Amino acid sequence: MHLPELKVFYHKNTVRQILMLPQVLSPQPFVLPAPLKDRLLAGPTWLEEATPVQRAAFALHKMGFSVVPVKPASKDPYFWKKFTYCRIDVNFIPELFDNRAGVMVIAGSISRCLTILDADTVEAANYHQAQFAERKLSPWIVQSARGFHFWWLSADGELANICNGITDCELRGNNQYALAPFSVHPTGVIYDWVHDSISGSEPPALSLSQLDWLPLKLKKEIVRKPVYKKPEPVFDSSSKFTCLSKKNQEFLRFGSDTYRNNNLYALCCDLYANKFSENEIRGIAMDLAERLGFDRAETIKAESTVKSACSRHREPAKKETMSQTTRTNTLWSEALNWSGRYRWQTHTHKGRRVTADTLRRVFIACCERSKNEATSELFRASTREIGELAGMKRERASLGLRTLCELKILEKVQSKSSVSGANLYKFGELDKLLHYGSIIPNRTLTTGSLMQQKNPFPDIFSDTFSDSVPIDSQAIWLSQRKKTQDTFSRGALGGVAEWVWREILLRPSRPVKLAKQFNVTRSTVCRVLRRLEMFGLAQKIGVIWHGVAAGVDDLKRIAVVCSTVGRSERRREKHMQQRSRDVSRQLLKTKRRLEGLTRAEKREPEMELDVSDEPKCRCCNKILLGVSTKGRKRVFCDDRCRKVFSRKKKVVLA
Repeated sequence: MHLPELKVFYHKNTVRQILMLPQVLSPQPFVLPAPLKDRLLAGPTWLEEATPVQRAAFALHKMGFSVVPVKPASKDPYFWKKFTYCRIDVNFIPELFDNRAGVMVIAGSISRCLTILDADTVEAANYHQAQFAERKLSPWIVQSARGFHFWWLSADGELANICNGITDCELRGNNQYALAPFSVHPTGVIYDWVHDSISGSEPPALSLSQLDWLPLKLKKEIVRKPVYKKPEPVFDSSSKFTCLSKKNQEFLRFGSDTYRNNNLYALCCDLYANKFSENEIRGIAMDLAERLGFDRAETIKAESTVKSACSRHREPAKKETMSQTTRTNTLWSEALNWSGRYRWQTHTHKGRRVTADTLRRVFIACCERSKNEATSELFRASTREIGELAGMKRERASLGLRTLCELKILEKVQSKSSVSGANLYKFGELDKLLHYGSIIPNRTLTTGSLMQQKNPFPDIFSDTFSDSVPIDSQAIWLSQRKKTQDTFSRGALGGVAEWVWREILLRPSRPVKLAKQFNVTRSTVCRVLRRLEMFGLAQKIGVIWHGVAAGVDDLKRIAVVCSTVGRSERRREKHMQQRSRDVSRQLLKTKRRLEGLTRAEKREPEMELDVSDEPKCRCCNKILLGVSTKGRKRVFCDDRCRKVFSRKKKVVLA
């Protein structure tokens, strides 16, 4: 198959007039490929009167991709970072993609490892199409403003992004987005499918070995270099631009079509931080825009970029002092060892009882969250994430986090995550807490690192144990622990059973000693031991209880017998639906505010899901989802419905 001749469909109107059209029309009809048309079958009723963009967004969403609306005739979304970890709610698609909005798709694991090769020129697109055809590969192809996009699914996982490694091309493998049909480019070009390339029900799954002509790497293989090397200067030492960072110097001197808008904004910010005046920055930006071939619309946008960069205080991108090595975060490993020696106790937080098992499980979940942060001491800990990792409801996880902060075991940071808006935490001074006497007997501390202590969490999936605590073994233990959440959840063996079993596997003991160690009653330990014995995980020899090693499959069978199998997965799906609904509602409010809709039009879309148990508004009888910030159940959509209902009630009483 050969790529068609690049047809650029410009509207007769300018881009400014396109924004005023009630519906963007194309010289050729909007036609969905057959695989996407099949996704519309048996869809909701609003699809009958939906626009082409709404139908395309619904079909791509049903295919498993993360789609986000963009502003009319633009490449700028309202916001999109939060949709790298959750997808929009399908019921919000009609409202989010109306009023001439475009559609974009996010690459990466959130979209089933979708990978997009963006060819900016026809020559580059023809070269890569020939390479695909030579290997009998058929990716989906989208016609863009200047070239073509090639879509496929990565069979080996998320790929690393490539900005400058491919001639006239960019590879978007994770946490990046591209416009999808039938969006409108700022120049008036309409994105469309190359229908001859669409085969199969979805884009093909390709491995790295099949794409051998591309310099591809997996995202997890990209490791930050530990040693900082001083960059070679781009300008002479006498130039006034030597105060800029090397990246900005290269962009200023050589220019680049790759992410040129983002690079221009970074350059203007760096210039303003280094005491350049706004007029000087505007002159530099206009000269650079002329060299890069900006059109009239992009030149106007460049002027607004300069104004935005000079609107507030900026810090220079080139730092005076930089660390020679990149620090690796190992605090989570030390905290995990610490939790095995700390004597967890039941506490009361604002009149609510928090058990020792809850605090222990929440803290270990925080250790797992901290493990994902490569170099930072801070870690993100939302109540839903902690609830999923600890195997409990989000309300209980929130209570555990607040109690740990009250005990100074965790410290809540003032700032929040820039991506999700979740709270950020860091570990408290754990060494001081151990010296307060809250330490398990017969486990003395040494003056060395916490990594040299006894292993409180042995590798339960093998017959031999070691007292050392290598960091790799801890990471494996945390990953394997997710597979056994259903077995040690409430209704099955319980949370206390997990810690008792792990303890007697390494150190057989008596119930009295176990009760004192885990700060529970002796009757609770005896009940747990009898239940472990019933399922073949413990045996009593004399007066000493010994643990019996078991594999993951054996523990899963216990969950099947106790009817708790799949509980953690259902909890994750429920939390994902809640995230999607909350973020979609936030995006809809942002879109309405920027569009300037009136107060009467600010209504959330009607849900077509099975929400028969959800409360309804007393005024307009619409479904109410979620709770208010004060924790009380909602009974009205907004203040307008509340006032209308109160007036009706006064009339009836009169």
